[in-house]
Amino acid sequence: MAHHPRLLTFLSAFLLAGVTSFGEKADHIQWSVSLEPVSVSPSSKVLARMTGEFDPGWHIYSLSTLGAIPTTIHLEPNPAVASYRVLQPAPHRAFDPGFNSDTETFDREVTFFLELALTKDARGGSHEIALEVRYQSCSDKICIPPVRRRAAASLIVDPAVQRIAPLDSGRLLGGVAGSANT
Repeated sequence: MAHHPRLLTFLSAFLLAGVTSFGEKADHIQWSVSLEPVSVSPSSKVLARMTGEFDPGWHIYSLSTLGAIPTTIHLEPNPAVASYRVLQPAPHRAFDPGFNSDTETFDREVTFFLELALTKDARGGSHEIALEVRYQSCSDKICIPPVRRRAAASLIVDPAVQRIAPLDSGRLLGGVAGSANT
């Protein structure tokens, strides 16, 4: 069997370039988390905002879409948090020929809201509130297999902080539709 060094070099470079460009293009959404308030007493509620900023031309699916792989958001285990619920803004609903059904999507930017209820005996000090999002990003030409990403923010639990009034999700979220995710 004859070996063709130029052909092997070309094929190796081609395959390496393909793998590299696929790896570079696999993440089209950048995630961040912010908390309000950032310093609270035990038994308080905290609003976490998980924001995704999209590369142009890319979208993800809502928490409630039926036709595609829905986005999921989970709070990593945290002894200071008794419970949480996830809320999403109204998604764009349209027929998707790739899935041959209606889908619900977000593009450009989306902010999911998590209402966190702290335990009555939450330990004082700093707590990392870490969220994991699993999503599938698609363009009008291709879908990337689902990925998991993590984003976190620091919360200060201080028993000396005056307890604030409970969050009014309807007022704070400005008409955001609810979706339980506990």
